[in-house]
Amino acid sequence: MAFLRGQLDSAAKFAGEAIESYRARSWPLRQAPVVSVNIALAEAFAGQADAALRDAKDGLARHIAANSKLLLGQINVILGRREEALAILRDTLAGVTEWTSPHELRLDPLWSRLKDDPRFEEILKSAKPL
Repeated sequence: MAFLRGQLDSAAKFAGEAIESYRARSWPLRQAPVVSVNIALAEAFAGQADAALRDAKDGLARHIAANSKLLLGQINVILGRREEALAILRDTLAGVTEWTSPHELRLDPLWSRLKDDPRFEEILKSAKPL
């Protein structure tokens, strides 16, 4: 919420606490990829672009799922990498996905930051129904 309210210092502080919490535990092997992606999300909120992209890609390499790809897209939105975020969204919605719908993406507080780009709506309209 702090990020969405433009309180970037608070968002970075909370993100740092989340990163510490995630890293303080040892995770079962099957949970490690999801934890890596969640750490990447927190790193993005903390403004740690290189670490966020590295950890997101690492988690995705070990856990391929549409919702994880969408998390990588959200990380790119947070980091202001619109082109990368739109490319991920286009790729994810090119197939049938059960993880989200165009309507949900329009309402999502992170994805909706791309609504001023006409490509965002084009991608959402091209989504294949389940």
